[in-house]
Amino acid sequence: VSEESARDTLSTLRRYFDDASTVHNGTDKKAARTIEKFLTSRDVPTYTGETYRGVSVDPSGGQSAKDRIEKIIKSGRWKEPGITSFTSDRGQAPSFASHMGRSSNAVPVVLVNHRNVSGVPVGHLSQAFTQREVLYPAKTAKKGFRILGHEVVKNASGKDFYVIRISEK
Repeated sequence: VSEESARDTLSTLRRYFDDASTVHNGTDKKAARTIEKFLTSRDVPTYTGETYRGVSVDPSGGQSAKDRIEKIIKSGRWKEPGITSFTSDRGQAPSFASHMGRSSNAVPVVLVNHRNVSGVPVGHLSQAFTQREVLYPAKTAKKGFRILGHEVVKNASGKDFYVIRISEK
């Protein structure tokens, strides 16, 4: 990797850390391509161990959030639209899940990836290094993670909280 290419990739990753939504949703295509190339390079190490993602599912199209989650579980695959951020810190995901919903009827979900194959640790590159971020390439996220099982638990405020066990393979 050339020094110029490395600088460009690092600069793009820093922009990603400032506003991940443009890359995750694919609206910043150049940044998404640069990060995807980095994540799928044979020169970067993959994270070994479990990873976690906290998300919040909102009601949509007349379906409740719980119905949407149950439909996803029945499909057997959890998919994301693009490059996706997980954490290697189990304690981080519930916090993200509880604060991400756009509506009061949102349901928090924690994804637990038991079999990481393509996630790349990037927390050391982020200003928020305590998040212990692990990025997954878009090709993995769009293909989806296989759902191994789930449970519904109550969070501290007594609200239902889904824990979904997933795997890349």
